[in-house]
Amino acid sequence: MSHPTPGRMPPGYMDGGVGGVVLAAGLVSPAAGLAHQPPGGADGSDVKDGGTRWWRPPPLWRRLLNGLRAATVCWLLGLGRLVTTRAVDYQEHVGEYGVHWNFFWTIAVLALLGHAVALPPPLLAPVAIGLTLGHQAVLSWGGLGPWVMSEERGDDMISLNKEGIVSCVGFWALYLWGAALAHALHISVQPAVRDMRRRGSAASLKGGGGGGGGGSASDGGTSDAIAIAAPLVRWWAQFVLLDVLLWVAVAALEAKVEPISRRSCNAAYIVWIVAQCLAGMLPLALWQTLTCAASAVSTQRERHRDGCGAEGSSNGQAVDAVPEGHYGKRAPSWENVDAGTNSGSCVGDAEPPGLIPAISSFPSHSLRRNADEKTVSAAPLGGDTQMRMGKAGPHVLQAINSNQLAIFLAANLLTGAINLSLNTLQVADWPARALLGTYMTGVCGLALMLESRGWRFKL
Repeated sequence: MSHPTPGRMPPGYMDGGVGGVVLAAGLVSPAAGLAHQPPGGADGSDVKDGGTRWWRPPPLWRRLLNGLRAATVCWLLGLGRLVTTRAVDYQEHVGEYGVHWNFFWTIAVLALLGHAVALPPPLLAPVAIGLTLGHQAVLSWGGLGPWVMSEERGDDMISLNKEGIVSCVGFWALYLWGAALAHALHISVQPAVRDMRRRGSAASLKGGGGGGGGGSASDGGTSDAIAIAAPLVRWWAQFVLLDVLLWVAVAALEAKVEPISRRSCNAAYIVWIVAQCLAGMLPLALWQTLTCAASAVSTQRERHRDGCGAEGSSNGQAVDAVPEGHYGKRAPSWENVDAGTNSGSCVGDAEPPGLIPAISSFPSHSLRRNADEKTVSAAPLGGDTQMRMGKAGPHVLQAINSNQLAIFLAANLLTGAINLSLNTLQVADWPARALLGTYMTGVCGLALMLESRGWRFKL
């Protein structure tokens, strides 16, 4: 198994993991603008203008204060890592981030910029693309690229940490790509959700209007599910096309500009991370789309059997299932919605944007989380009956999500202890697999233990 990191080597797991963390931070960041939008109407008027009309960021002093608070914590963590690695003579590769720099300090820079720089949501994508191209232009034509990749270092702090400092610009561009992607997903899904609601209401009236016709109930349910899911499937197909275009761009950048490099965080690396993460989200989004449609049809059937099919969707009115406050002062908690379409980690305490509540807003359900357990219930509108939808996600992932920073630090300390205890490069395959299994068991066991005791470690 290869884990290349620095230099002109093919990208490996470490490269994808670091970039994925930054992109995920952008996906759930305040920069996406979703937390500043108040509740919109059922017609989706809150997103018709791209969110600009309701975009009201906090004052600059508050953004700076929040950014400095988050950055200070990351700076302290980075300083602690620097001191401890030097104290125990831990192995380091200075060509990765520099002599003193580490990824905690990169995150500190992004935390400060992510809070302080407030961009209108429609400008996120143009700024992300422009910053990516500008950074690559400086690397290719401004001489920064060869300097970063060379072995020469001066005595000043900038030269000693040239990789970490120069790559911050590229990582900020990647962060904005994540925010732009979150905004694009949210804005584009709203028309599809409204269309799905209308189709669900029409199917409800058709099913409740009587009867008997030629097709079987199973055929009718299947055709209704396909009809209801069609708008979201089309929405999903648009992002599949976007991902294909991103992969074409990666190939072109590698062939015509320069290979992927995390050391400089060049354009090829940025687009590669976006393509990778979007490719990982798309199958989960498709599954969520299909299960939403199937669940809507199933509930419509139950309501028809109970004789209340026309009540919940009379006159084709769409009921917004997005939890109150979603577009208000803060985004909803990750646990308030079905987490089936999301995976990955995020940085800090930012909450994820509105993709999942929007997708889950099919016409016959109102999703809410039970207070006593991590399950999502779907209550038919106009009735008090609850239908258990299952857990909001695997329990171990919920446990890790509850204590992300603590688990991350514990995993890093355990990794360091293993590296100090033995020469991992000389371990044979089966002992290495056993060691990895033990490592994962210990990390997941710690997460489950903290979750079972109700301990939360927040910054």
